[in-house]
Amino acid sequence: MHRRLILVSGAVLLFALTLAGPVLAAPPSQTSSDPTDWTVLALGITYLLPIGLILLSIAAFPEEGAVSATTGALVVWGLAVLADFAVGFAFQFGGIAVFHNDPDLAGLYWEYSLLDTTWGTGWGMIGLRGFLLLDAAATAGALTLFLSQLPFLGVATLLVYFALQGRTQPWVILLTSLLMGSLIYPIIGNWVWAAGWLANLGINLGFGHGLVDAGGSGQAVLVGASAALAALLVFRKRPANGPNAADETPDGDEGTDAATAWHDGAAQPDEPETVSMPPVQLPLLGSLGATLMLIGWIGTVFMTHLPTAIDVLPAATAVNLVLSALGATQMAGLYSWFTTSKLNPLMGARGMAAGLVVAAAAAPFVAAWSALAAGLVIGLLLPLLIYLFDRVIRLDDTASAVAAFGIPAILGLLLAGVVADGRYGVGWNGVGEESYLGVEGQGVSGLLVAAGFTPDWPGQIYAQLVGIAAIFAWSFVLSWLLLRILAGLIHAWERTGWETGPP
Repeated sequence: MHRRLILVSGAVLLFALTLAGPVLAAPPSQTSSDPTDWTVLALGITYLLPIGLILLSIAAFPEEGAVSATTGALVVWGLAVLADFAVGFAFQFGGIAVFHNDPDLAGLYWEYSLLDTTWGTGWGMIGLRGFLLLDAAATAGALTLFLSQLPFLGVATLLVYFALQGRTQPWVILLTSLLMGSLIYPIIGNWVWAAGWLANLGINLGFGHGLVDAGGSGQAVLVGASAALAALLVFRKRPANGPNAADETPDGDEGTDAATAWHDGAAQPDEPETVSMPPVQLPLLGSLGATLMLIGWIGTVFMTHLPTAIDVLPAATAVNLVLSALGATQMAGLYSWFTTSKLNPLMGARGMAAGLVVAAAAAPFVAAWSALAAGLVIGLLLPLLIYLFDRVIRLDDTASAVAAFGIPAILGLLLAGVVADGRYGVGWNGVGEESYLGVEGQGVSGLLVAAGFTPDWPGQIYAQLVGIAAIFAWSFVLSWLLLRILAGLIHAWERTGWETGPP
């Protein structure tokens, strides 16, 4: 079993290196003289994000399920990419030319909104150009946009995939992946990145610079975690030791996997309940996965960001990501050490992932101390959040989509509204290109700003709160409706005696 898992994991890494290899192998003269080459290099590195997530997630799965889960992860990511190729890209970027003056994207000029134009022109809700990457979407700029979104789409899709592992039939997971790639992720991407109404909250309502999410990584994680929460609630596992365990355990679930063992291991009525860390099956893969996610996220720093910004510094952004990730790793690891007398490798790896997520949305706009503080806080909270969702609420979230990704994504989006210090992000989302709040050169700002800048309170936090609510509502409700319908079909087939097959 170990040999099979090593082979499959090696294949996953080879897949990542194949994507990044052409640009990583380019001679220095081809990667240093032209900014476009740097963008291509960064694109290759960002594909380590979903690969790292796969390795981190399977570290918590039992060996017998880890191989199939790893292989299936590539399948569902591929399905989501096909859906994005067919319709998702058009829904996301089909109207980007309305607000972004790039000759390479000029043909993508059809942005639809349910609101009348008297409400303004910045209420875009869905793009309608670029299906199948034809015509206006066949330019170099449009194709680069398509490639840039696939790692984030992979993260969102994989969070749902691992949440559904062992809970339902494979075809349900496949349909969910198609929905993610065709509708759920692209629509949110349109709202945040491409002439959508969330990005234009600053222009239309005066809410700061609109929803601020550097690179779109915060919204990608929140989309996936929200959909994963819907999946966990619809196909909820029941304790295997309950009075009705035989009736309540979902079809195909044995009720004795590693995820349920954490909170069902002390179920004997005469024994006191003991608290332990979540089980880790493959600790080295977990640490490797978190490290690859760190490298992949740093790659996003050097990508070309669509919201126009004059003075975002890639080096400062990368430093903030690293400080937050390592700070969270230290706190999560030390917590496990002090509570169980030994370091828990999975908790440390998840801490690194949570630190990256909490810093991702606001990393270009905050001071280094803010990013470090955010990482330390989320690292300390992470074990408590895992305990809350797995042991108190009993979601049986094996891959920790909600605790390690969803909650940090929300806190990260809020971070920009509180500690963005005004030094960076001039002109972000088209707001304050010359001056902002009466200060020349002031960028994205929250409550705590640097000397010489004016706090943007509560304007920016309003934009962040509206954005969080919209992203969660769209992703959770749409996923819940689909999964609820599919669960009803499964139950109807079972009542009629139809065979649905193994999970």
